[in-house]
Amino acid sequence: VYLFDRASGRLLQRLGGLPSPVNQLVFSPDGRWLAAALRYGGGLRVWDRRRLDAAMTDRDYKQSSCCVGWSRDGRLATSANDGLLRLYSMASGSLQRLASEKAPGGQMPGAVAFSPDGSRLAVGYEDSARVDVLDGRTLALLSTPSTASLPNSNLRAVAWSADGELLAAAGR
Repeated sequence: VYLFDRASGRLLQRLGGLPSPVNQLVFSPDGRWLAAALRYGGGLRVWDRRRLDAAMTDRDYKQSSCCVGWSRDGRLATSANDGLLRLYSMASGSLQRLASEKAPGGQMPGAVAFSPDGSRLAVGYEDSARVDVLDGRTLALLSTPSTASLPNSNLRAVAWSADGELLAAAGR
């Protein structure tokens, strides 16, 4: 992972020592935390921008960690090819797992996105044309919007509108 100064393009720092390639990098909304979802069972790494020399880790992933989503209050959700969704908190300044649940709508959850208020978590899937809306604090299933009119495909990308009233999903 390389960090660059956006204005000058100057390389600021290299974060090395990762056991596998990165699937996704996402900064927290406040810019303090950088999370990396790693392939091949490499798990999750989270760096504090104030201490980039020490990454917090969760290596308890049997397969690739796919996607990362942040809430505004510092919770972090991940999806993985082991079929699990994981929910973490950074509130204490350390990585704390709050929940781990089997994704309700498929074997390969894709993108995860918190609603603007953090109360809901949308999950799209690599292996089905389905989107689930989960409780953003417990990962309990709240609803499954109808996708019956879609052809057999996937909906691996999800996003909320700024007001949280609309949920968008895309795939192939």
